[in-house]
Amino acid sequence: MKYQPTLEQYEIIYNNTSDAIFLIGVEAEDVYRILSVNSAYLRWNNLQPEDIIGKLATNYYSKLGAEHHLLQHYANAIETRGPYRYEIPVELIGENQHFQTTLVPVFDDDTCTHIIGVVRNITLARQEKQKLQFEKQKAENYLDIAAALIVTLDLDGRITLLNRKGYELLGYEPGSLTGKLWFESTAKAEVKEVREKFFSECIQNKEPIAETKSVLLTCSGEERQIRMLHTLLFDEAGEVIGMLNSGEDVTDIDRAQKSLIISQRLMAAEEVVMATAHDFNNSLQAIMGNLEIALDRANLPEEVAVYLKSSITLAEDAGSRIRSLNHSPDALASKDFNPVDINQLAKDVVDETRFYWDGMNPNGHARVSVDIQLSSGIITSSGSAADLRTVLFNIIKNSVEAIPQEGRVTIKTFRQDNQNIVQVSDNGIGMDADTITRVFQPFFSTKGFASGRGIGMSSARNIVRAHAGDIEVLSSALGIGTSIQISLPVADDSSPTTIEEPKESLAHSILWVDDDERIQDLAKGYIEGLGHRGKVVGSGAEALALIVKGEFSIVITDLGMPEMNGFELAINIQKINQQIPIVALTGWGDAKVNKDQSAVGISEIVGKPMRLETFKAVLDRYSGIPLQE
Repeated sequence: MKYQPTLEQYEIIYNNTSDAIFLIGVEAEDVYRILSVNSAYLRWNNLQPEDIIGKLATNYYSKLGAEHHLLQHYANAIETRGPYRYEIPVELIGENQHFQTTLVPVFDDDTCTHIIGVVRNITLARQEKQKLQFEKQKAENYLDIAAALIVTLDLDGRITLLNRKGYELLGYEPGSLTGKLWFESTAKAEVKEVREKFFSECIQNKEPIAETKSVLLTCSGEERQIRMLHTLLFDEAGEVIGMLNSGEDVTDIDRAQKSLIISQRLMAAEEVVMATAHDFNNSLQAIMGNLEIALDRANLPEEVAVYLKSSITLAEDAGSRIRSLNHSPDALASKDFNPVDINQLAKDVVDETRFYWDGMNPNGHARVSVDIQLSSGIITSSGSAADLRTVLFNIIKNSVEAIPQEGRVTIKTFRQDNQNIVQVSDNGIGMDADTITRVFQPFFSTKGFASGRGIGMSSARNIVRAHAGDIEVLSSALGIGTSIQISLPVADDSSPTTIEEPKESLAHSILWVDDDERIQDLAKGYIEGLGHRGKVVGSGAEALALIVKGEFSIVITDLGMPEMNGFELAINIQKINQQIPIVALTGWGDAKVNKDQSAVGISEIVGKPMRLETFKAVLDRYSGIPLQE
């Protein structure tokens, strides 16, 4: 059953609508009587019902000075026999208002008996229309001097106007795109349908449009990033007739922003790494130092000594891996390279990585076997054994993780063209061409964040380059496997050996400064174990108080200390006595100590963890310097 509103419901609607409604009775030609008006009509005109209802329209409208004007509209509505619309300005409550009136004549046979009128205040809508017209005119005047692309489209998405900047940006002859479909001319094939759908929905919904960023194709096929602003165009009746678009070319800005983001990411990562490295290397220093003191002092069984020596090597390698997180090849280069037996290095790393491959591999599948094929002769390069073990460790680890099922990793060493070669090959998943080109980039990883940080191979390349060598992907194919090759210069053993006169070895009076209590305990063991004497303090202030007494032949200081760091301490010591050698220790890695150390009075900088033999060598370098008086 069709719902039929009651008379009461009609009356509620009639008196609560925001539009003014009135009913006119047509009694004869040009004779109209006002039969009813709603509450909005009375409120707008500040009337009471008795002031207007039942009155002849000619009598009422004559008071407004609009008798002829309004009666003519009634006659026009009857003549058109349908909805008839007109607008009039009216001064209402002291302000000029614009009203739109719609008249609907009601006929009984061919005779018009009534006219229903609906009056709507369109002041705001008219203001918006005028504003839009103004903005449109402003935009048209702006076209020839605008530095932005400006294009107008009709309802079909055809170009009705494109300004000079637009033609310059897209590379077309001026005027050549008029009438062409915008999306056919400028959108990539894979996004053209999406762009057309967006355009259609905007036109259909007549809603404000947000800023978008689009890739536009130029005449030559180049892609340009454009930040677009959109607005709809309306006709006088309020109907959408098209869209106005303004675009700014942000291609170069986007590239610069991406470069900045990458740079900031690297800087933030470096800060985190260096802070972690400082604490981690302090811990390694304490571990390795105590192991070395135990080996040096205790009469241990050979079997136990072997385990302790292996632990010291592992701790040293861990420190090397922390240092490798600094991505500067110059910072990784060591001042004290020593001969490194490449065959022994390969055997050591195979043992270090055994927990990765001896048994179930990290992917939870069958065992991975490792085949090591060493050069028949001794092959030696100059460098840091710990750093080079770090490189080979990362490569073997990656090879094992690349094998999803049972597989094999092969390590070969040989000499070729005055280069010592280490090759690591696997039968894992392999790499595609894009991955091969990016494998040595910082923070690039195919494993996901949970498995890796994408810094192992980048650091490996930096370490190898610091050794004047090279690392490359020798071959790789999806489903076949990968082969990585490291090339290192053969150690130059042809130089004549020069024997330096040994310096007179004197017992040192050492001042060791470090805020870490673990390092303080270790320092005491080092000093006593090597037959020296001295003091161990935890701050720069304590150190300066003792320096004034003048009883030390060398100062060992940590760089990363609160309140007064090692650089500041060295400067203050120089003010008291410039003859005392100052050796700085750092757990940060070389990236944090690239200051001119001599300018602040530091004789040399040694990275943590420091081996006992390194400490002995440091003291020997300054053993000819007598105690200060």
